[in-house]
This record gives sequence, C-alpha cells and structure tokens, in this order.
Amino acid sequence: MPIYQNSTPPYALSSGDVGFSFNNEAFPAANTAGSQFALPSYTGISDGGTALIVTTGERARSLKQKPVYVLGMGNAYSYYFCWNLPDYTDYIRMLVQTSADSAFAQAGVSQSDIDLAFVGDPADVCTLVGLEGMGFAKAGEGVDFVQDGRIRVGGDLPVNTHGGNLSYAHPGAPGQHLHVIEAVRQLRGGLGDRQVRDAKIAAVHGDAGVLTSHCTLILGNDRG
Repeated sequence: MPIYQNSTPPYALSSGDVGFSFNNEAFPAANTAGSQFALPSYTGISDGGTALIVTTGERARSLKQKPVYVLGMGNAYSYYFCWNLPDYTDYIRMLVQTSADSAFAQAGVSQSDIDLAFVGDPADVCTLVGLEGMGFAKAGEGVDFVQDGRIRVGGDLPVNTHGGNLSYAHPGAPGQHLHVIEAVRQLRGGLGDRQVRDAKIAAVHGDAGVLTSHCTLILGNDRG
C-alpha cells in the first residue's frame, strides 16, 4: 500500500498510516467514475474553513512568522461537471499538466528542484494522475512511482504530508487551501515527525469544480 506518511497532525480526521491501494491493472481502466473504487478511495465529508494572508515580500519580512513566497502559479479550467469530460484520466492529467507547466515556468524551477509536493486528492486515483500531470511520473506510471515509501516523509518526494484530503479533511473548497497551509508550515519548519528535512521549495496542486478547475503554485522560503 502506498503511504503518504505515518504521522498525521493530531487534529486530522484519520490518524496513523494514511494511504491508498491501487494496482496497475485497475488504474488504466478506470475511465468510468466509481468503477474501480471502494469507499476508502474517496475523501470523507467534513466541515471546516481556512484563512490565508497574502502580502508583499517587504511587508512579510516585518511580520512574526517566517515568510513563504509565491514563486510561480498556473491554472487550467474546463467543463464544470465531471460527467461531461471526455475521460477521467488523460483529460484530467492534461489539465493538471497545463497548470503545472505554467507554474514551473514562471518560477524558473524544474521537478528536480522540488522538495515536497501536494496533490489534490478527492479520490486516491487523483493523487496518481496529479503526480503524472505535474511531471513527477510519466503517464500511466504513477502507481509504480509511489511504491516503496517514495512519497513518505523521508522518501524521494514527500506528498501531502498532512494526510491530504483523503485523511486530514475535505471541507469543500477549503480542502485545497489546506494543502497550501501545510506547504507553508513545512517551508517554515518545526513540524516534528512529519517535517521534511531541509524543505525549501514545494509544488502545490489543487482541484475544484468537480475535477475540472486546476491550480498549481510553486512556493519557496527564499525569494531567490
């Protein structure tokens, strides 16, 4: 079972090992929503909200907390309802890629520069498609990419270190903001067992509009 990481925050809806199971045979065939999934494959419904403060770099340096900078961003939009999509893998991957390519280009960094990543995960397959769309794995190879602890804290590319929407919480639109908040916390440091060592640059992807609106941010703790 691929695991995000095994030390979720104490206030996460689910604690302990956070992960999902998906096999190479099922993934390419999962073109009909719900055809290959069990209930744990989806996020639970939760209440909640988020707040983000964005200001200039000059102003941020005078504040109490260590600043984290937006280095790049990109977005992509399509139909609102997912049942209008041509398919549920290639098309969504294309939307992720469109947003991610713009963000990486604006930031002037590549996938090899990223210390940790966050992927919109309303369902477990979205993690795999998202990692492929962001360029960390080739199309169809997301299942292999997440094996052997690669996306755990301490792995090659820690992913969704707070447990993601699959475990932490998914209160609708704020669920994607939780990825941004965790990325900021990681880049500031001091998270104990779930802290990614020497984290400097994070890639954060989120989706909304029933998988049809995608945004990617590149965040860093140094303006460069």
